[in-house]
Amino acid sequence: MKLQELQLELQWPETVALVELRLWLLNQLMMHGEPLRWAITSVKVPSAIGCFRTLRVEAIVILPD
Repeated sequence: MKLQELQLELQWPETVALVELRLWLLNQLMMHGEPLRWAITSVKVPSAIGCFRTLRVEAIVILPD
């Protein structure tokens, strides 16, 4: 078992409501490994129409053998 530290900047789609954000974020992290710990460290909300909301996430994931 190996651990990997990640720092990701993810575009938060308009179709993902706040109540669905945790599940969406865990699915994004699962693409890199099994999430052990994670935190949203920054949220950027656009001031212009058509721009994306951005999340900065730091995580530790377990990599498969």
